[in-house]
Amino acid sequence: MKRILLLMLFSLLCFGEGVGTKIDLADLTFGEQPPKVVDGGLSFDASVPGVASSAALKEAYDLSVGIKVALEFRIFGPQSNVFPRLFDGGKLSLHLQMEPHTKHYKIKFLVSVNSDVYQQIVEAVEFEQGAWRKVEFTYEPQGRVMSLKVGDNQLSMLPLSDEARGLTGKVNFILGNNQLKAGGKRGFTGEIRNVVVTSPYDPNPREDEATFSKPSVGGEPVRHSVVSHLRGRHLAFPGFDILPNGEWVVVFREGEAHVCPYGRICLVRSRDGGLNWSAPVSISDTASDERDPSIQALPDGRVLVTHGGWNSWMFYAETKDKFPGASAYIQQVGERNFGGSRFLFSSDGCETWSISPRGGPFCPHGPMFVEGRFLMASAFRRDGSRIVECFASDGNAQNWERLGQIGSLAKDSVIDFQEPHLLSLRDGSLLVAIREPEIGFLYMSRSVDGGRTWTTPERTPIRGFPAHLLELRDGRVLASYGYRYFPYGIRACLSNDGGKTWDMEHEFILQNNGLNVDLGYPVTRELPNGEMVTIYYHVTAERRDCFIEAARWKLPAK
Repeated sequence: MKRILLLMLFSLLCFGEGVGTKIDLADLTFGEQPPKVVDGGLSFDASVPGVASSAALKEAYDLSVGIKVALEFRIFGPQSNVFPRLFDGGKLSLHLQMEPHTKHYKIKFLVSVNSDVYQQIVEAVEFEQGAWRKVEFTYEPQGRVMSLKVGDNQLSMLPLSDEARGLTGKVNFILGNNQLKAGGKRGFTGEIRNVVVTSPYDPNPREDEATFSKPSVGGEPVRHSVVSHLRGRHLAFPGFDILPNGEWVVVFREGEAHVCPYGRICLVRSRDGGLNWSAPVSISDTASDERDPSIQALPDGRVLVTHGGWNSWMFYAETKDKFPGASAYIQQVGERNFGGSRFLFSSDGCETWSISPRGGPFCPHGPMFVEGRFLMASAFRRDGSRIVECFASDGNAQNWERLGQIGSLAKDSVIDFQEPHLLSLRDGSLLVAIREPEIGFLYMSRSVDGGRTWTTPERTPIRGFPAHLLELRDGRVLASYGYRYFPYGIRACLSNDGGKTWDMEHEFILQNNGLNVDLGYPVTRELPNGEMVTIYYHVTAERRDCFIEAARWKLPAK
């Protein structure tokens, strides 16, 4: 059970407007210079040099199981030092960084391994004398992330390094200073109230703690059906489209596991609108791992399937030795003879395929066909840096040219850019959604000159990845994405302004009963009757082998 220690109580156990009650002194140990008990909290004073008030929590907390802390504070003027502490345990601290001669100060959440190894999140705040500020921070070693939230602003998150994730031992936290002695040099002058500590803290509870409600959109239930499930096999990364004759086609990777040498690209069909599906047929397979397919019907009647290839299992030490024969064969033939992107064209309704040579750019959801040529965003590494660029080719997916750079990250960046998806809008502009797996929020960029120049990728409020973008018939843009946070599943949201802003207040939960994070890669199509069909891969307590699932749902009325 989670232990919640309430140090200061309100009539409601949350940040509220009500009048505070008396502090429960039994939960605190006071320092040599105790704070004053005032209506609504504790008043700390460090204005006199060498004399600073402090109080400590009696209970010690084990950082290895995670911790969440929420509190309110207010300051009345300049501080006597530049780093006053609000909440300090040495290894974790929340403090202010005063900015002389400005109307700003910074709130800093610091995770310290030692004097040389640390991580921090810093948020600038406008100074408002006497105003209460809400602040919340989490240290989540299980989720490998630290976070800081100030007021109702967007939650700031940072992936924990292996060193920062490995904090152990019990910690006693101090309020208003970094030590209980009156001579502490990090004293805070102001008031603190409504402190709530939760530990252990893990926002992703175990399977046996999970309870799920049936997903619905606009009050209408989301209807789910199985597209393909093979017992003992791992099906993932689907592509989906509807052919001109009305036939539904889905492609996906079939393998033994998420990472293995046996990945191949399979195709299934439905002639009754997704009620019944054919058995899978392999359309592309080599001695390496084929993965991440897409499929789309082209205006000239052809059907295009794209996929990548990667010696995936050889990239990880724990899986390379699991498949020694396949690894030895790849090394004998030459690793460079495998992998790379492929473009498969069919002119007879997916019966036969012409397969391109390996090479060219790649992304999981494939290219966009625009005015007789293909446009694609692709992410890759160059000299250790992560690069996202836009490419174009002729109508046969040959003779690729680089149009422009969408974004880049230095090799020491704490975030990463992966698996972009490009959408061409009716107004002629291009929109790209970029997967960022470390924190989990999508980044987006746009171009108004055909892909030559791009805006700097900006973080969106959409937490999930990777994304599929679709412009609806009414002009709105729909993003659908895997949600690898509890409750695990599939989500979607809308933009009414071409992807500039997103309506997260009305985010759509399409599925929420995932067993773990091995799910996602949704693709959504709009049916003639206005319904949406989203295809993705999934894993549940009932089906523990990853399988392909469909969600059929309706958007709420505008």
